Amino acid sequence: MRSAMLVILVTLSAAATAGGSALAAPATPLPGTALASNTDARDCSVAETRRLVGRFIRAFNEGSTARLDRIFAPAGSFGWYSTDAPGRRLGTAAYDRSTLIRYFAARHAQRERLLLRRWQGNGNANGYSHFQFRLVRQARDLQPAGYEGKGAIVCSSSRNTIAVWSMARRS
Repeated sequence: MRSAMLVILVTLSAAATAGGSALAAPATPLPGTALASNTDARDCSVAETRRLVGRFIRAFNEGSTARLDRIFAPAGSFGWYSTDAPGRRLGTAAYDRSTLIRYFAARHAQRERLLLRRWQGNGNANGYSHFQFRLVRQARDLQPAGYEGKGAIVCSSSRNTIAVWSMARRS
């Protein structure tokens, strides 16, 4: 369903770069973010970006909402978390940080699991470390299925957090 990924990315204003290998960094901070005024922001290394993605997947699979809450950027820096069905989270819902942890708890209740198959760091731009991935997503309401996606991390001296995570079923 490459068209589903396109809908997610277009809907969320996440245009791909020429080769389609990196989430394009917005010319200005993500909607609702305070990154421009965050003097603590810095470039992330590829290794620390990869580690944070791994921490997210472990916390997600374990259903650790407290860890997930710390891994994702706070409301002022959060961009979005989007996916197609099941557990569809698109449009304005994807931008709503206040519902994210309840969403994760609901997906954990469905015994959803993510298995990272491929990861690629795409460097830093405009205060974000960009990456893309392929994974297997499965739950009670989803037979194992290949997904692909892109994301962005905000790094700072105090804490690195995921600002954007967007995924859809691979065609």
